[in-house]
Amino acid sequence: GNGRVGPYAAHCGAWLPEHFDYVVMADVLYEPSCAGAFGARVAQAHAAGSTVILADAMRQFHSFQVGFMEEAEKLGLPPLKPRAHRVLVPDGVDRWCAEETYGEVATLNPSLFVLEPPAGAAA
Repeated sequence: GNGRVGPYAAHCGAWLPEHFDYVVMADVLYEPSCAGAFGARVAQAHAAGSTVILADAMRQFHSFQVGFMEEAEKLGLPPLKPRAHRVLVPDGVDRWCAEETYGEVATLNPSLFVLEPPAGAAA
């Protein structure tokens, strides 16, 4: 999984841009170790100049924050504690959810986290 794979040079690396304009993730913060690894990846993308967008129920947001802040410090980024903003789920979305999961979905904290590139990052 994401927590076991460190940065590496992929065979297709020569074809990829130096950084991506946007890195988008959704519904990925389930377990503390994985959430921390996603936080580290977000710090790496942020340092490279990407805008990062995370839409999630924020089950493990604290672990995400810790992973982000630890990696950001290693990368020499200014101190920053990620903060998510709650979003409302539109009426009627429950009709799209599986009956056995909607009760759980209704108790979650749907949120959005957007992080723009730091000043002076690659453009």
